[in-house]
Amino acid sequence: MVSRIYLFVKKMLAIYLLFFTFPSYAEDAPLSSQDKNTLESIVVTAQKTEQDAQDVGITMSTLSEQGIHELGFIYPTDISNQIPNVQVVKTVLPFFSIRGMGLNEFAPNSDSPVAVHLDEVYLSKAFQVTGALFDMERIEVLKGPQGTLFGRNTTGGSINFTTKKPTFEPEGGLTLGYSRFDRKEAEAYISGPIINDYLLGRLSGFTRQSSEGPTYNAYTDEDLGKLDQFGLRGQLLWFPNDDNEILFSIHGGEDNSEIIPYGIRGTYDASVFPGTVSLCPAYFSPSFAANSSGCVLPSGDAGADNDPFTSNVNKTNQLNDESFGSALKVTTDLSWATLTSITAYEYYERDFNEDDDDSPTSNFEVDWYNKLHQFTQEIRLSSASPDKNSWLVGLFYEHDSLDVVNVLTTAEHPVPAFNGLAIATSYAQSTDAIALFGHNEYSFMEQWSLISGLRYTWERTQFDGQTLAQAASSPTLGIENNLSDPLFTLAARKDVHEVQNVSFKLGLNFQPTSNQLYYGSISTGFKSGGFNGGFAFSSVEFSEFEPEEILAYEVGSKLTLLEKTLQLNTALFYYQVTNPQINADGPTPPSLITTNADSSRHIGAEIDAWWKPMHGLDLKFGVGWLEAEYGAFFVLGENQEGNKVVNSPEWTLNGLVRYEYPLTNGMKFISIADFSYRTDRHLESTNIQTAHEPGYWLANARIALATHDNKVEVGLWVKNLTNKQYRHYVNDVSALGAVGDIWDEPITYGLDISMKY
Repeated sequence: MVSRIYLFVKKMLAIYLLFFTFPSYAEDAPLSSQDKNTLESIVVTAQKTEQDAQDVGITMSTLSEQGIHELGFIYPTDISNQIPNVQVVKTVLPFFSIRGMGLNEFAPNSDSPVAVHLDEVYLSKAFQVTGALFDMERIEVLKGPQGTLFGRNTTGGSINFTTKKPTFEPEGGLTLGYSRFDRKEAEAYISGPIINDYLLGRLSGFTRQSSEGPTYNAYTDEDLGKLDQFGLRGQLLWFPNDDNEILFSIHGGEDNSEIIPYGIRGTYDASVFPGTVSLCPAYFSPSFAANSSGCVLPSGDAGADNDPFTSNVNKTNQLNDESFGSALKVTTDLSWATLTSITAYEYYERDFNEDDDDSPTSNFEVDWYNKLHQFTQEIRLSSASPDKNSWLVGLFYEHDSLDVVNVLTTAEHPVPAFNGLAIATSYAQSTDAIALFGHNEYSFMEQWSLISGLRYTWERTQFDGQTLAQAASSPTLGIENNLSDPLFTLAARKDVHEVQNVSFKLGLNFQPTSNQLYYGSISTGFKSGGFNGGFAFSSVEFSEFEPEEILAYEVGSKLTLLEKTLQLNTALFYYQVTNPQINADGPTPPSLITTNADSSRHIGAEIDAWWKPMHGLDLKFGVGWLEAEYGAFFVLGENQEGNKVVNSPEWTLNGLVRYEYPLTNGMKFISIADFSYRTDRHLESTNIQTAHEPGYWLANARIALATHDNKVEVGLWVKNLTNKQYRHYVNDVSALGAVGDIWDEPITYGLDISMKY
């Protein structure tokens, strides 16, 4: 294995030197004396200090406030279409996947290998990422292990969302929008000094409402997918003296929207149903569809058509989410170093009811209830000057407690083992994590710097769960879905998972000129193990899974060319993952459990380019290549070695064309078109044909008329221009008579008006 890795790295480095370093000869060409059309610098805080993104030896993608607005990003998950080798897995929960490192999961107690931070506060659970983006300053996507810089350990990367902060000058803004499905939205902010320059404040918020939705429900003759969301964020920034800065923020919101129902494909054989339950022949065909001949739903009905936005349900997929959080960041200048403390609390209550059988009967319905309390404390000490030796040391502590009650109701199901039952898996899980981490960049020569990092992690997870069953006709108790009259216990487990880990990073940066950076690194990462948090129909399905660990090799370059009108960033990487955590069928179908494969291997490359050939014209392009496959793991006794890693298309492409043209009377015209493409991918770890998603293109467009100072803007936009139908997730529970497909939205279009002062 060592020799194979050596040969691979040697080969990739030869290709890298041959193809990606040739532009460097033109780096020091003088700028034109007439018209200097150059790219603006992008300031990031990926290494906990403000730096130009082109000077940071980490593969990363950034999105500015302008980009977030013009691309129409509403939710955190929208970012995947403009970043190479980044996918979003939208189950009932959203998970990010970077270079094949991600989860394909709906258990709420699972932490993602891709960490998500909002204003440097770690968000541990996927449902915390479902909120809307508003009043954002930038988004940074860091690829690869990042544990020596961030409080929480990560194997896949980190996605950092940064909101806009209070300002010294008074300002405010309002954006109103209207779009297809009668969607109405408003976003507003006000910011400025409260007491001279000592105390500043900012208040921002949004609301999003609609009376229609993308899906037609034939049973009730109404639309499904209506929106009902709002959120608020308040911030106070205080400067008590020249050496201290205190930022206090508080936020909250509700989401009472309807979620688009699954597209359901019936799997039972109509020729023997209902007397016998067996799979229909078409289920085993690649052309298996919702209206395949001879296939019926658990209700005995055939699928009405193959339109994913037509449904026939008796129960609306309804959200009732509430969230609240606060953070206190204190920054102190010690002259020789900077001390930073971030104390944060997050609360999230999630209540989601869904109908999974696409019929007016209660064959297969699920109620999900989660309540999270999360406390984090991070303390960092960093060097005051980034000159010759830049260093950072930190301490991180997290405690979160999660209560879960998930209820499966099968009141009229044809399978005798489930018919007439309500089955509830409930558990309490608490996690404590402590980490010490350090990062150092030492410039040992004028053009060379050595990167080193070390991290120690201790984690302890306590789990206490059970699965009870009662008659489906008996009511549950209150919003938390506790069973009122349990008949028997199907499963139970009370256990503790404790683990320690040491991870590291070693890297080398070479910067021969201010417009060239070449970097390479070897790093390790770690993600803790835990307990299966899905439905457990037997005690063995309350299984424990092991930590996953990654050994990552990476080389890359960041070049600024053509008189600073072109940025060309490249990266090559090789990951060897031990015990990758995956989601697969459990020993008692239709249960799904989190388990481990023995390994996975990820090889890939990325190119990001940004060219500004003339004033007003921006061209961006990205390409990602990825080969990722699992080692051995077993599902129902069958070895799945060699399967492609979930949500890992071989190729991803993205591009953007933006043109800004000045008009008379202080106005300008802005047009932007973006596209993305990904090749086919597998949506389940077993690579089953029912969960194979073909490749597809997506395109969006926007035109706007704005004043030169950007104080007023009117825009028209369209998303999913070609009305492409594509899936994010497939849940194959054929033993219960259904394959559920989660589809993204059809074409949408709208108008927005923005005003600022």
